[in-house]
Amino acid sequence: MLLNLHLEYGLVILLSLFVSWVFISIPFYFSGKVMAERSTMTKAMAASLFVVIAIFFFSLIPIIGTVIGIIASIFIISVIYKISLIRAFFMAILAVVFYFIIMLIISAILGLGLIILWGFRVPGL
Repeated sequence: MLLNLHLEYGLVILLSLFVSWVFISIPFYFSGKVMAERSTMTKAMAASLFVVIAIFFFSLIPIIGTVIGIIASIFIISVIYKISLIRAFFMAILAVVFYFIIMLIISAILGLGLIILWGFRVPGL
């Protein structure tokens, strides 16, 4: 029974990691469509995976590591999408913008759902 329970938790963790990976890849896909004109979801998923890994490992270096991680991310985007470094830089900025837009939309949808659930009244008032 205990082994079965741990297996279920492991599957839930793997599924949530995969869903998060796909979710993070969506801004890369849209920014790739704008900047590279030949973006696929596979390229977006590869780029997001390698960028997250690069930023994680370089951020372990104090102070300068984050800057090195961002520069490495631009190089990764440039290589995967076969575009110049300038276009990769703007693609990274555009991916961040798309990410915030998607988060704003999801927050608005969830916030509206909570308002409807609470019956259009503010809790505590």
